[in-house]
Amino acid sequence: MQLAQVILYSSHKEKLGQLLSEVFEAEIHPVGEGIGLKADSVNLLILDQAQTERGPSSIMDFYVKDPEELLELQNRLQFFAYRYGKGNDVQIESRKNEDYSYILIKDYDQREWKFTAKIQ
Repeated sequence: MQLAQVILYSSHKEKLGQLLSEVFEAEIHPVGEGIGLKADSVNLLILDQAQTERGPSSIMDFYVKDPEELLELQNRLQFFAYRYGKGNDVQIESRKNEDYSYILIKDYDQREWKFTAKIQ
């Protein structure tokens, strides 16, 4: 079984598309009235959602192959934060415990994206 795509509803679809294109190193392309991103094994489709329609937030959890890949992602996110400045409403946090390092991202719609690497 293979995941076909993840459909995300957002009241900030263009901003979310920019953020996720950095995270997944993916190109943005229009798909009907939405925004599509295709990266390796992940296909994302971002559709409009009015701010008054907010439902429960969700968590997207990914494993990366090693701490070096996680560090590369952290560097891209730091560049994203620098490029788009203070008003981008994205929260990025790095954490570590004995066994794992991870990055938590809270996007424009309060969805959490977690990227985890096992410490070797």
